[in-house]
Amino acid sequence: MSKQKAQQLGYISLAKASELCDYSQDYLGLRARQGKLQAVKLGRNWVTKKEWIIRYINNNGNGNKGAQINENQVVSKQVVDSQSPDGN
Repeated sequence: MSKQKAQQLGYISLAKASELCDYSQDYLGLRARQGKLQAVKLGRNWVTKKEWIIRYINNNGNGNKGAQINENQVVSKQVVDSQSPDGN
C-alpha cells in the first residue's frame, strides 16, 4: 500500500499520532507491537488512525494527564499546535 493510499484510508504515522497525545512515537510503537494499540504495519513503519488513538487513550489514559479525550479535542489540539508562534 502506498503512502498516499494509506492517507486516503485515514492512517497516520505514529510520529503524527504522538503529536495528538502525551505518548512518544517510540512508546506508541511498543504498544502497537504488543497489540495494545490498534495499528497496521506498512512496510517497516507502523500506522494507526485517530479513532484508534482516541480509543487507546480513553481506555488507558493520556500519558501524564490521565484524561479521556474525544475527536473534537484531537482536532482542536492540532489547530492550536499548527498555530504556535514558533512554527512547531
